[in-house]
Amino acid sequence: MRFRQVMAYLCYFFRARHRKGHGIHSPFMYDFVANVMNDSKKYQDYCLAEDCRKILLKDNTLIEVVDFGAGSRAHNSRHRTVASIARNASITPKYGRILYRMARYYQQELIIELGTSLGIGTHYLAAGNPDAKVITVEGDPSLAAMAAKWFSQNNLKNVTVINNTFEKALPALIPESPCTTMIFIDGNHSYAATLEYTRFFLAQIPDGSLVIFDDINWSDGMRKAWKEIREDRKSSITIDLFHMGIVIKNDQLFKENYTIRF
Repeated sequence: MRFRQVMAYLCYFFRARHRKGHGIHSPFMYDFVANVMNDSKKYQDYCLAEDCRKILLKDNTLIEVVDFGAGSRAHNSRHRTVASIARNASITPKYGRILYRMARYYQQELIIELGTSLGIGTHYLAAGNPDAKVITVEGDPSLAAMAAKWFSQNNLKNVTVINNTFEKALPALIPESPCTTMIFIDGNHSYAATLEYTRFFLAQIPDGSLVIFDDINWSDGMRKAWKEIREDRKSSITIDLFHMGIVIKNDQLFKENYTIRF
């Protein structure tokens, strides 16, 4: 597994375009690179998520985790400390900040997250666009309760936590009146589930919406799923950042796949 990840990264590195945007002809992509990827401002909101992470990394409370997805490479036991979950299952600061910048720049009306965990990624999304309605789904009741507590303590009033499996929660996530939507899929890292969620959302969300995938190189199954997502005609523009994949749905845009060094 480790060898395959190294090889996948080397392929990514040599295929990736430079992040400065030189040679990118799509106006949308140039805008993304210039105003999202290369936004180097130190937003104060970053501290909200990272202060939460610092506290969680010191919490050695042992909890029983109910995993409905593809499991964890870091843990075989269902009993894990909060600190170990924060260390191994939470989004990194680098990728959390680009989530924040996407939420802030594109100002989608609705943000949906599949896989709350301890809520660090949710903090970045909710703080990035306080005017958006943020719905985050977590199957494990202990993690859902802990995340909800942090959202309340940090006054993130735009977040709703749903404690349910993704499959049961999906039908109620998309409103009857379509609105621009940003979706972050960070759970059940399996080939079949990833394609199922992708097809559901791409059939429901309007043009101008984004679907973001974490851990697209987590396994052979995730790499296969991402390859098929990039080939799907409904994925108007795709952006490969190695650990994260981004899909822009917009039928007015010319179909293109980008690999950007991040």
